[in-house]
Amino acid sequence: MYIYICEIRDNFLYMNKKLNRLVSKERIKKIEKLNLSKDKEISFLSELLLKLIIAKQFRINPKNINFQKTTNGKPYIPYIKDCHFSISHSDNLIVIVVDTQEVGVDAEKINPLQANPLDFFSKTQLDVFNHLSKSSKLLYFYQLWSLKESYIKLLNLTSDMPFNEIDLNLINSFTFLYKGYVISVAHKR
Repeated sequence: MYIYICEIRDNFLYMNKKLNRLVSKERIKKIEKLNLSKDKEISFLSELLLKLIIAKQFRINPKNINFQKTTNGKPYIPYIKDCHFSISHSDNLIVIVVDTQEVGVDAEKINPLQANPLDFFSKTQLDVFNHLSKSSKLLYFYQLWSLKESYIKLLNLTSDMPFNEIDLNLINSFTFLYKGYVISVAHKR
């Protein structure tokens, strides 16, 4: 398993003609519909970085990488055996995981809590949450949120699955902190 983390710096010129050739026409059309330049940069860089990473790992030309999508919209490359990947971005961070097995990744920037934990936690998780200190609650919330998002990506589920029904004991996963972000990876090992 390989984990790549990219921090986006201000003033990245995302529409570079040479780099533009490596990004799919579908992605360029999607980028053109986005309003914020930051969103455009992240969308552009996500596909560009993924193609460069896969090209290096599998020793192929990045121009020859073409993604297809499952019925739920998860991208894959049908002609590269044992190539599974997942992408997440949050604020100025892009995380890409590439593995030989199915994988899901999620990154969340730790911000003051605005969501209601009742909507996302099972009864057991809520009991744990309620017994934590105020500072521990924030980290616990983002760890669980991120783990559940990575689980959804791993299994290629739709995002309308109720978060409080996700049983994290059924998956292999790990979580780590990176510069104010919680990053979680779920995998089938």
